[in-house]
Amino acid sequence: MNNIQKIKVTNSTGVDSLKASILVELRLYDYKKKCEHEFEERITNYLKRNKELTLYVVVDHENIKKGIRTHAMHKFVKSVYPKDYRFDLPNMATTGDVDPKSKEQNKEEQDRVEAYYASEYAKLLSEVEKLNTIDRFSIEIKN
Repeated sequence: MNNIQKIKVTNSTGVDSLKASILVELRLYDYKKKCEHEFEERITNYLKRNKELTLYVVVDHENIKKGIRTHAMHKFVKSVYPKDYRFDLPNMATTGDVDPKSKEQNKEEQDRVEAYYASEYAKLLSEVEKLNTIDRFSIEIKN
């Protein structure tokens, strides 16, 4: 009789964070080093030790989308503050000090964010397909 262990991944910003969150849930993550590159090896060893276990990972599509976009926004969209900007003053007093971005700059940043999102999401889907080939292990992205 197979035991099924369900793992819900709620927040992820890409392939590596998805792998890390799965390993953390299974208590296989080594905090002293990044072990995402050893993911398949760790999962197969875990499943060999637990011969009656089937792992079923459920990933929420909306949370993944939101996480990747938020990560991209933090990576690409940056405000440039002048050298003499006063961070100790309230926001209303300093709003006029920052140069507003032009529409072209905003569009360029949004295009970069969308391109990054599309590439990261495609990487995630291809990695999920690859990981679903592991015996007794499956990842499902739910809407």
